[in-house]
Amino acid sequence: MSSHVDPKVTSLQDSRKVWSVSDFARKQGLDRKQERELVQLFGHFATKQELMANCLRPRLTR
Repeated sequence: MSSHVDPKVTSLQDSRKVWSVSDFARKQGLDRKQERELVQLFGHFATKQELMANCLRPRLTR
C-alpha cells in the first residue's frame, strides 16, 4: 500500500547533515574497530545517511 507524502513535511535535511564520525560512533555505541573503519572509508566527517548505511550497530536484544 502506498500513501501520499507531502514534501513540505518531510525533509531531506536530516539525512544530509554532516556528522563527526567519532561522535556518531559514540552515540551509536560502536566499538573502536568499527569507528576506525568508518574513518578510513569516509574521513573524519560524513553524512548521517552514509554512516547509518555503513555501520553495524550492536544488538540490544538476544
